[in-house]
Amino acid sequence: MFMLEGRIMLEKWKGVQAGGRTGTVRTRAGSRRVPECVHTINITNEDHHSASPESYRVSRGALRLEFEDLFLRSASGGEEADIVITEEELKHFASRVCAMS
Repeated sequence: MFMLEGRIMLEKWKGVQAGGRTGTVRTRAGSRRVPECVHTINITNEDHHSASPESYRVSRGALRLEFEDLFLRSASGGEEADIVITEEELKHFASRVCAMS
């Protein structure tokens, strides 16, 4: 949170395969995963005097949290699915967080 700037930054990180040389046999050490930021969302308040959700802008769209990444298994259908936090929900979140500070 960057309160003086009126900005909240959210980062989504995932474990990705560590870089290796193409065409080589992967060993156990070569198959390790390393953290990588795969999505950054900035939520900014255009009007620093307003706490209204409508005064916030969200860059780079909604936040999607993949079911398999959260539960380490595939979704079995039905109600099991990715969690998507929409731009409108992010705006409401930001307005509530900033109102508390």
